[in-house]
Amino acid sequence: MANGSETLQVAGSEPAIALPLADSGIASPRGEASASGAELSLKEVERRHIEQVVAASETLVAAAARLGIDTATLWRKRKRYGMK
Repeated sequence: MANGSETLQVAGSEPAIALPLADSGIASPRGEASASGAELSLKEVERRHIEQVVAASETLVAAAARLGIDTATLWRKRKRYGMK
């Protein structure tokens, strides 16, 4: 990676959450693989983001609001990804 400070920002109704690309396994905008050499699917990125937001939120209603989705949608996504 040419610039170690590159990040991925996922925005919602709350302030953006920045994930260092080197730690996420996501390729950089120039198509370079991350430091770990693994590339994540969009589903895996979504699953990890949902896990992080739910863990950082007091309630599922608050997590859904931060993600910008309906609570029922969050429930379905959590069920699809096998989350508790």
